[in-house]
Parts: sequence; structure tokens; C-alpha cells
Amino acid sequence: MHLFKLTNTFYYLLLSSNLVLHTVLGIDPINVVCSGATFSPRDGFESNLNSLIIWLSSSAPRTGFAKNSMGQKSSDQVQGLALCTGDIRNQSCQTCLETASSEIRSRCPSDKTASIWYDNCMLKYSNVKFLGRIDRRYFFSQCNPEKVTNHATNFRRKRARLLRLMTSQAFFHTTLYGVGGISLEKSSIKIYALAQCTRDISGYRCKKCLRHLTRYIIRTCWRNIGGKVYNGSCSVRFEKYSFASIGK
Repeated sequence: MHLFKLTNTFYYLLLSSNLVLHTVLGIDPINVVCSGATFSPRDGFESNLNSLIIWLSSSAPRTGFAKNSMGQKSSDQVQGLALCTGDIRNQSCQTCLETASSEIRSRCPSDKTASIWYDNCMLKYSNVKFLGRIDRRYFFSQCNPEKVTNHATNFRRKRARLLRLMTSQAFFHTTLYGVGGISLEKSSIKIYALAQCTRDISGYRCKKCLRHLTRYIIRTCWRNIGGKVYNGSCSVRFEKYSFASIGK
């Protein structure tokens, strides 16, 4: 009983401080999904969830990724993961995940399954086992509204090549992360791209996940200079400008 009170008191102090941070910085998530069964306030599941979120947000910044499961009783078990993009430093990762932690609990206060995405990090948890599997349940995409006007054919050909290269790079990298850029011939235009998977899945499943998203984003953002697509296990992004630390 004392452990429950301590865990939840600490969590709500963390929640309050990060709500202030969110308000000051004006940081909004790319997407939030709340779904599945709901839990009652102050039951065993909530205590495990709060402990899991605290653990993920404090553990992931060291390596950019963390996963864990908590709870002994099947009705109270919850598993989750936290991931930061491979190009950001520990402090930026921690800030992003602390913001994500408070925001996901604010927007999904009683949901047993929830996911939140920012440009620099993602956080998700569920009472349904998902670790080690490709999670395609939650899928969304955005295209840069600006259209390709110059060197369009060359741009699309180079974009397809770059995204394939990033998928291969992520497959072979221990952190399942690929980032890079490619220049267009006889032009000052350069395309930048990023591909990444959550590290609970294998390299083979990562490649399978990224190939699916790559085909989708090429088709959906065919005429656009940029776009990004995410699901619960991987993400792909390309732009005509250098984003994050790409190309720097």
C-alpha cells in the first residue's frame, strides 16, 4: 500500500512538472492513439503503468531505447517501450520522453493501450503483449504540402533509391537506424531521409516493416518534397531540407 502511494505520488509530481514544460514550450505530438480496455483509478494496473512510464522515460535516454513489462497478475500486467531517434543526444531524448509521458497520460487517462509520437521520440504501452512483433495497428502519415516542381523525375528516382538505402542501413545497424542524404545530378537539390525501427523486433522484421512504409510513402507523397509515415514498430521520413542532425 505504501509502495502504491509512493509510486503514484512521484508519478503525479512528474506529470505536473511536465505539463508546465509542455505549456511553456508549446510542444504538440504528431499523433496520439488511445484504445483498448480501460482501467479504474488507483487499481493495480494504474500503479504498474505509472511505474513503467517512469522507468521507460528515465532508462531510454542512455541508449535511445528501453522496453519492459510490469505486473504479476495477468489483469494488472502492462508492457511498454520508449524510443528516441538515433540522431538526438541524451538530454534531448529525456526531455522528449518526459513530455511524452505526461501528455500520453493526460490524453489517455484510463486507457490500457496508448501510443504517442513526436518527431524525436515515441512512447507506447499496452495490456496486450506486443514486444517482438511488428505493430501495424496504429498507422498514420503526413506529406509536406510543397510539391516537387524542378527535376521531378530525377527527384523521385533518387528518393526511391535513398529510401531503399536507409532501409538496408537500418537492417544492418545494431540500433535499427538509418540516416543519410543524396544529391541530384546537375542540381543543388539534396534529399534527406531517415528510417528507424523499435529495437524489440529483429532486423528481418525491421526490414519488412520499413519496406512496407517505404512503398506507402512513395505512393502517397509521390508529388511532394517531403513526407513521414509511422506505425507502432517503424518510421520513414524524407525531406528536401536537412532535418534534425541529418547531413550536418
